[in-house]
Amino acid sequence: MSHNECDVIGCNNPAYKTISATELAKVNVSFKVSSNRGRIHLCKEHYKEFKKALRNIKKFERWRIGSIYLL
Repeated sequence: MSHNECDVIGCNNPAYKTISATELAKVNVSFKVSSNRGRIHLCKEHYKEFKKALRNIKKFERWRIGSIYLL
């Protein structure tokens, strides 16, 4: 188990998952992280928010790509 803390500013919860900074930069989330390069440690609550934002982007991309074939 990881002994790291969440990299979100103001959050001291233990890290649950680690994602790349480029993955985090792709989505619009309401929190700020202390580091913008390398790997970002997120607690369970912040990871859940990240996944929800990523899901919305993927849904939009599937819709956008799918509409190309309808033309």
